[in-house]
Amino acid sequence: MGEETVWAKVKFGGYARQHSVNVMHYHTDNGIFRKQAFQEDVQAQRQTMTYCGVGAHHQNGLAEKLIRDI
Repeated sequence: MGEETVWAKVKFGGYARQHSVNVMHYHTDNGIFRKQAFQEDVQAQRQTMTYCGVGAHHQNGLAEKLIRDI
């Protein structure tokens, strides 16, 4: 499962670059993103990563507001 997540990250990075976006940081949950393969790819791409706590909706207020409004 870790390999699939890394593959998806690579595909997302390519999509982002096509739209002139350089992904420099990931803010993720503590699930699949804690896998060593994902962490190694983040380091290899010179990106950074932080983790949010379970149920920590206050860490992404803009997205939570948009979801609530929908």
